[in-house]
Amino acid sequence: MSQEQREEELTLDKVSSGDRPSLYALGLAVSAALKSSKMAVVMVDVFGRVRLMPNESVAVQHVPRIEDEELHQYTEEAALEILVQQGDSEEQILEYIARRKAAES
Repeated sequence: MSQEQREEELTLDKVSSGDRPSLYALGLAVSAALKSSKMAVVMVDVFGRVRLMPNESVAVQHVPRIEDEELHQYTEEAALEILVQQGDSEEQILEYIARRKAAES
């Protein structure tokens, strides 16, 4: 690797110091990953270089969920569609309906 390539690498030091070109480069990489797979895995190697990793390199334990307060702002039909889209089970959906009805009374 040439000295010029080494200088262009994205490093934790540059990113954490607020170096604008580094933050911009990281933002572009993460944005592209999010657009293509709805997930981005960023890690730092032993040399301090920031790496965009394959999504398979981590096991997702929890996914972001839409909270009841936000769901209540939608019609019941739209809220149910959102729950289905985020992968809720039938039991979870029925529990939400019960919570929604209790909140309305």
